[in-house]
Amino acid sequence: MDELPITPTATVESLAGRKGVDENFLGQPVPLPALAGTETILLPYTHFSVLMRSDKRLAAVTGVGIDGETLTDLDRAGIPWKLDPRIPADQQTG
Repeated sequence: MDELPITPTATVESLAGRKGVDENFLGQPVPLPALAGTETILLPYTHFSVLMRSDKRLAAVTGVGIDGETLTDLDRAGIPWKLDPRIPADQQTG
């Protein structure tokens, strides 16, 4: 995998190489919808993307490409929720 994992101390630099959701994951283009007249911020991660509405401080759209046959259960207990360092904290819900 050519992308870096998110660490508890994610930085703008460590997230810079993320490609986001593969819009051709289903074998044909399925782009994330745009919200006409609404300011949004695209946040690409590994295998998914979030289109944030900073005025609402929440995700307006999320896109994910997951092959359900290869899912693995991970214990996420004790992993704290972190804000994304690419946008100001006052534009996110913690």
